Amino acid sequence: MLDTPIDELQNDILYTCYSRTCKDVSNRNQLIFCVTCRRGFHSKCCDPPLKYDFVSYYEWQCNRCKLCAKCHVHEDDEIIVICDCCDRAYHLGCTLEKYDEVPSGRWYCDECSCCIVCTVRLDPKEVKRQRRAKNRLNIITCTNCTKIYFQEDGFKLEICDCCNFAIIDTIKCSFCNAIIHKECVNGNGVCKNCESLGNGYQDPNDV
Repeated sequence: MLDTPIDELQNDILYTCYSRTCKDVSNRNQLIFCVTCRRGFHSKCCDPPLKYDFVSYYEWQCNRCKLCAKCHVHEDDEIIVICDCCDRAYHLGCTLEKYDEVPSGRWYCDECSCCIVCTVRLDPKEVKRQRRAKNRLNIITCTNCTKIYFQEDGFKLEICDCCNFAIIDTIKCSFCNAIIHKECVNGNGVCKNCESLGNGYQDPNDV
């Protein structure tokens, strides 16, 4: 007969750090969970160690499950780069700036280093300063766009649910009703998220 209820045992397993180097697997503080395999890891136990406040904002994937955050695909022979801030992966051609080879040194993805309105790339020190500002909610803007779109009561533009950049002219996905850019929908008015992830959507041309 079990001394501990099954529900409690399952809960302990769920909130366990799966890192082989973890010395305190039952500590639930700053656990992040892979959205694919559902395994948990302490942000500090990851390789390399991650900043919990940055990584937990996104749908994080562990190294075993990691796909390109833009196209949601990763074949074994494809080269991807991983953002040193949010830990998301991207193909060399799936970023605003296209790369022929893996960038040297620390690398930050578009969302972690570019103004979400005009897409100009910011200085890493300015990005770090804005990331630490609690009123920004992970919104990065250049000096000019900050003056125009950031006011005392918050950011004045909608943010696209597909690419996470600001939208001036909005449109809704005809399937999930997400607010997105016109460029982020297919010919049937369905957003790229629904199209790439499935979500029950089936292209009429494939029926």
